[in-house]
Amino acid sequence: MKKYLLLTGLILGAFAFARAQSYNFTKTTGTYTDLTGVTSLTNNLTWDDPTATIPLGFNLTIFDTTVSTLYFNEYFLGGSVMASNLDVGRGAAISIFEADLMDRGYEFLAGDDQPGGLSTLSYKIEGTSGNKVAKIEWKNVGFYEEIDSDDTSLQFMNCQLWLYEGSNTVEMHYGPSNVTDVPLVYEDEPGPSIGIFPAINMETYLFEGDGFAVGGSVPNEVGYINYSDTTPYLGGTPGNGTIYKFTFDATSVKDVSELANEIVLWPQPAKDFIQLRSNLSISPNVTAITVQGKKVALQLVHNKIDITILPKGVYTLQFDVDGQLVNKRLAVH
Repeated sequence: MKKYLLLTGLILGAFAFARAQSYNFTKTTGTYTDLTGVTSLTNNLTWDDPTATIPLGFNLTIFDTTVSTLYFNEYFLGGSVMASNLDVGRGAAISIFEADLMDRGYEFLAGDDQPGGLSTLSYKIEGTSGNKVAKIEWKNVGFYEEIDSDDTSLQFMNCQLWLYEGSNTVEMHYGPSNVTDVPLVYEDEPGPSIGIFPAINMETYLFEGDGFAVGGSVPNEVGYINYSDTTPYLGGTPGNGTIYKFTFDATSVKDVSELANEIVLWPQPAKDFIQLRSNLSISPNVTAITVQGKKVALQLVHNKIDITILPKGVYTLQFDVDGQLVNKRLAVH
């Protein structure tokens, strides 16, 4: 079993700095269409853990990192593009389908870059200056675990990542897929990891800072802040025609983080009750969000929150402060 480094890093990672939400999430549906006129990154050759360069043709901001080039980095496993192709330093990442992906024509005895590739990684740049869209496509992609287990590839997925110049919007489009053996394909997890992450330490493979992930279970997905010491998993495989849209909000990073600093929770970790101290105007309706994206309604009463209904784990507590949603981390033991 080749458990991928992205998720190992999430499990082992510790807080390096706090980050407030800087993306707004929506889910819609539409017709999925294969890209035409693309530049192939795999050239009909077999691949595993691909390495490739994608010139965007414009500047894209991912959290507080601005890049004009993205990479498939061999230290991750094909379902993410990164701001760095190095094995040192730090880089932001966008994970559209972080599972262990592989060309469906791959043969282990032959290895990488052999003729007969069946799965294509490609990209194209559309639009005019100031309004360009970079589109990256994963077409007819298989899974390492299935091919490794019995040298067959019956399960597959298709998806596209759309990146917008100017607005820095990120869209993830999902096409036809066939995932029938979830424990095998996702290595005993409920689904893939999907989200946007501000910094990965390329020497330790640890996430630094808090990302924005897709959680919940298909078809009731939610977007949520993913803390750097938890692993985001979606329950299930995104359906054909699903579109996840992450709208970049450059103002929320500073403003909401300042509000978060004015909310103090104790004790940490907590059990049964948690105390709150703040001079802000906070709604009594509080939401606890699990790492899978499930929401649990709580109440703030006299600066105290009853958390007896929450099982042990790490949560995001979401507060409404004069119409702004402010997130704080809560550990329950």
